[in-house]
Amino acid sequence: MSANIMYTAQEGTQSAIASLDWLYKNKGKSFYLIGSDYIWPRTMNKIANLHLKKIGGEGGRARATIRSGPSSSPPRSTRSRPPSRT
Repeated sequence: MSANIMYTAQEGTQSAIASLDWLYKNKGKSFYLIGSDYIWPRTMNKIANLHLKKIGGEGGRARATIRSGPSSSPPRSTRSRPPSRT
C-alpha cells in the first residue's frame, strides 16, 4: 500500500494472496494466469507471481487478452460536429 494513494476498495494483495494460498493448498501448485491487457491484471499477475515464488508454487505463465466489443471503445459523441452559431 502507498501513502500517496487512496484506496476505495480492497488493495490487490488483500484479495489475491488469500485466494492463491487456498488454491495452492487445495487445488495444486501450478498456475496459469489470465487477464485483460491493462494495468490491473498486469499488476495482479506480478503480485501473484511474487507470492507463488514465496510459497513454492509455479507461476510465470500468463496471458493477456485484448478486450473487444463496445465496452473497450471510448465513448463517442452522438453529434458529428458542434452546433452552429447563427
